[in-house]
Amino acid sequence: MDRKKDLIRDDQLSPPLHGTTPATLQLMSELETLVALARKTFFEWERLRIVYNVALGLLLSLLTPYVLSHGWLFITEVGRVILKGGLVANILFFAGPMTETYLRWHGYQSKWIRWFLLSFGTLLTAALAFSVIGGVLDVHDW
Repeated sequence: MDRKKDLIRDDQLSPPLHGTTPATLQLMSELETLVALARKTFFEWERLRIVYNVALGLLLSLLTPYVLSHGWLFITEVGRVILKGGLVANILFFAGPMTETYLRWHGYQSKWIRWFLLSFGTLLTAALAFSVIGGVLDVHDW
């Protein structure tokens, strides 16, 4: 008996594909490609999350003198708004890698797309943060 036939190959460890149509095999191949692309994109975006949070923090720090001039009760209220907004902002951060993955999957391979999405998303988030905090400031402006 041939020894090579007794060895298990890597492709034998996956589920059997008996009776699988060529269309199904094509779909499985495309899904594997999409998953690999998404994994790479999401890991690269995770490094950008630090840039995103630092940029938002620096922009929001411009409000510090005004907030500090209104006392501790006001500071805690603004702090709660900022913490909730930070949580929402980091959840919405996932729109960047999802959009980039979608565009790259459909063949758009420009290198500037990530920086455009990051810049636009950061500026949009900052504008929303200023409007929310501005609303809190207007309510409590004595």
